[in-house]
Amino acid sequence: KEYNNSDKRKLSLAITMIGTPKVMLLDEPTHQIDSTTKRKIWQIIELLKQHHKCSIIVTFSSVNECENNCSRIAILEKGNFCCIGPSSYLRSKYAQGFSIMIFLKKSIAKKEYKKELKKVFLEAFPNASLKEHKKLSLKYYVMDCIWSLVLRNLQILDANFTFESYHVSEISLEDVFNVLTQSKK
Repeated sequence: KEYNNSDKRKLSLAITMIGTPKVMLLDEPTHQIDSTTKRKIWQIIELLKQHHKCSIIVTFSSVNECENNCSRIAILEKGNFCCIGPSSYLRSKYAQGFSIMIFLKKSIAKKEYKKELKKVFLEAFPNASLKEHKKLSLKYYVMDCIWSLVLRNLQILDANFTFESYHVSEISLEDVFNVLTQSKK
């Protein structure tokens, strides 16, 4: 009989659980599975962890899923460990600060405009580094800065450059992954 991806994943997990092993290795157990089934799988994995003292090693391509479901995270690149620890530790050690995404208006996103914006942005945020530069957006990491200063400086920049919009967030685990894997290249 042919099984769909969701059923294959569930069957694979069920086979892995036979005999309640002390260690389980799971390769993307929720890949290509609907959100309801994902939650159920994670509930089962959590029960195994708590009630059967099972250690579970999981690979992911989704950083968010990893952060939401794992107590310790290891980041590998080309088969080598870059780091290991809880997500909060990894963020504080490898990428403290903020991620700022600026979306530019199409009508004024000219080369000279962006060049001047980059210059003024670095004056406002000396510890910033440009991480992504697209036609209508710029992404910066800003280190060693407090929320109030970030917001004040962005309001001033927005008043002078009239952005389409901007988004500020704390550095994510995905940002940590990008920082670590880019620094190794």
